[in-house]
Amino acid sequence: MNSKKLFDILDKDIRNNYDTKTEFARKAKITKQRLNQLLLILEANRESSHFNTICRTLENAGYKIIIEKK
Repeated sequence: MNSKKLFDILDKDIRNNYDTKTEFARKAKITKQRLNQLLLILEANRESSHFNTICRTLENAGYKIIIEKK
């Protein structure tokens, strides 16, 4: 798992299940601006991002990270 894969999951969910990003942001209890910031960070998929560092560490330790919607 890396941040780009997470971006793809969220982006697909937003496009398929919500009329607007604003609607998704309200459900997530964040502003649309903050949602856009988070999506840009995830899409950039930088090696130094906290998410990628955590994923890499856990995968090296033998864990598999699975993201699924409730």
